[in-house]
Amino acid sequence: MNNQAPKVCVLAGGDSAEREVSLASSLAVKAGLIELGYSVTELDSAIVPLDELASRTEIIAAEVVFIVLHGGAGENGDVQRVLERAGKRFTGSGSTASALAMNKPLTKTQALKLQIVTPKWLEFPVTDNHEEIRENIAQSIELPVIIKPADGGSTVGLTLVRELSQMPDALALLSDNCSIGMAEEYIAGRELTVAVFEGQPFEVVEIKPKSGLYDYKAKYTKGGSEYFCPAEIDSSVREIIRDNSRRIYAELRCAGLARVDYLLDSGNNPQFLEINTIPGMTDLSLAPMSAVGAGISFPDLLQKSLQAALD
Repeated sequence: MNNQAPKVCVLAGGDSAEREVSLASSLAVKAGLIELGYSVTELDSAIVPLDELASRTEIIAAEVVFIVLHGGAGENGDVQRVLERAGKRFTGSGSTASALAMNKPLTKTQALKLQIVTPKWLEFPVTDNHEEIRENIAQSIELPVIIKPADGGSTVGLTLVRELSQMPDALALLSDNCSIGMAEEYIAGRELTVAVFEGQPFEVVEIKPKSGLYDYKAKYTKGGSEYFCPAEIDSSVREIIRDNSRRIYAELRCAGLARVDYLLDSGNNPQFLEINTIPGMTDLSLAPMSAVGAGISFPDLLQKSLQAALD
C-alpha cells in the first residue's frame, strides 16, 4: 500500500434497478485500486439515507469518492449534490451535468440544438391508462418503437414493440422501473459507442447482440454479444461520432468519464441515443473497452479518473 496515495471510498450499490450492475462495477474498481496501491473502503449507498451520506466515516475519511452507482440517486445528481455540499472530491460529472444527462429527452433536445441527429421520441408519464399512452405513441411515432425509461440505464425496462398488441406488456414492464417513460423511433442499425474522458473521445466500439436487440440480457450475459474495437466503420463516420460525442459532453458540462451511444442507420448516419455519466466498469463494460482501444488500460483509466477528481 502506498501511504502517500489518497484514501478512496468506492460508493456503489444503491437501490435503483441497476444495483447488481453497480455492485459488479465496484468489485472491478476496488480490485483495480488496491492493485494500484490505494487505501480503499467501500460503502453501499442503500444502507444510509441520502441526507446522511456525507456524515459516514467512510466518506469523511476519504480524500476522493469513486462513484460507481448506476441509475437512481447515484446518477441523477442527488448523490453528487450531497458530496458537493460537503466539499468532497468525487469522480465523474457534477450534480447539474448528471441531472441533465440522466434525462434522456432533455439530452436529445440538447443534441438537436447542436444539429446532432437523434431518433424521434415521445416522453410520457407512466400511468395505468395504457390505452391513452398507446394512442399517443401511435399518433406520434410509426412502429416499431423502443419503449424505455426516460431516466434509467443498463437497458432496464427496455422493450422493442413491433405491434400495438405488444404495447401493454411493454408499458407494464416500464411501470415497474420508472415514472416517466419514453417511446423512441426504432432504428435498425449498428450499435456503436465511445467513451469520453475529460472532453477527449477514446476509440469507437461496435456491439453485435446475438439476439439482434441490445437489451439487458444481451448486455450482461457472457456470450450474449460480440464486441469490436475499433469498430469497422468509415473514418469519416468515426470522426463524426467522436466530434459529436465531444460536443454533447461539453454542452452538458460533463467531467471525468462518460460514454455516448449511437445507432448507425442504413444511410451510414450515426444517430445519437444517450450519454451515460457513470458508465459500467465490469469485465463486459464498454467504456473500459473503448479506453483500451485508445491504448489506456483499466488501471490507467482508474488512475486518470482519480487524478481528474483531485484536480
